Amino acid sequence: NQMAEAIQDKLQKLSNSLAESQALLGGLEEGVLILDLQGRVKKMNDSMLAILPQSFPADLGKHYLEAFRDPELNDLIQTTLASGQGLKRSLSFLSQPDKIYQVQSSLIRDPESKTGGLVMVFHDVSEMKRLERVRQEFVANVSHELRTPLTAIKGYAEALLDENLESSPHASDFLKIIDRHAARMEKIVADLLLLSQIESPARYLRKEPIEVPELVQTALDSVRPLGEVKKQILEWKCAVGIPSLSGDGQKIHQMLVNLLQNAIHYTPEGGRITLEGRKGDGGVQFEVADTGIGIPAEDLP
Repeated sequence: NQMAEAIQDKLQKLSNSLAESQALLGGLEEGVLILDLQGRVKKMNDSMLAILPQSFPADLGKHYLEAFRDPELNDLIQTTLASGQGLKRSLSFLSQPDKIYQVQSSLIRDPESKTGGLVMVFHDVSEMKRLERVRQEFVANVSHELRTPLTAIKGYAEALLDENLESSPHASDFLKIIDRHAARMEKIVADLLLLSQIESPARYLRKEPIEVPELVQTALDSVRPLGEVKKQILEWKCAVGIPSLSGDGQKIHQMLVNLLQNAIHYTPEGGRITLEGRKGDGGVQFEVADTGIGIPAEDLP
């Protein structure tokens, strides 16, 4: 009777331990794949089944070459089993070419029983890689934007140094060009600083009463000279009963100016730019429309 009770107690503990392991694996967002040292599939959690949609629970017990149809994954399994060391690789599966996974493989051995297995954990790093590409493109674009005015400033400064400033008929024009490009660089740097403030988790937003017509008029006055150069019409449509706002007026002003400047830049001469304000969910919804070239469909999201 005591032996039966002891066995029952051990079975219960094993059952609880198995349930905990299954709950843990099932709750992980990362895909987990477990194979034995002969390469047979022992376990896959639900996330792993989603990562490899051509795999099924029925694949348990099959050899990895029979279960999986992805050459990169099979190569990683084969290399890990052959080398006896854990590896880390970035994989993109044939079934999900838009997804990138960081895969960590680890070998587990029990010297006493001479058993063990291969554990592979799949982390989805697609969004991180996408953001990395966006940042690289952003840095490249900013570098290009800064290089143009820098080249102009350097060239005209060298020309002024080579001439006698007092007698040179071009000195005044050169200085005006240098001043214009310096102002352009100052604006680019100011935009970068603003972007870093917006992205900072510790950014500070003021709370102050804002009258929408006054805010919009200030934004329109800021960009009107740019529109007049291109003979564009800037108009403001305000819905009846538009409410006051409570927020950071300076940053809302900056957002409106950015949208208006963008519209002016991409609208040809003689075009029309409309800033419209209407009541939104608990606030105000602003829209900027123009008669320019529009935004490419792939960039709309």
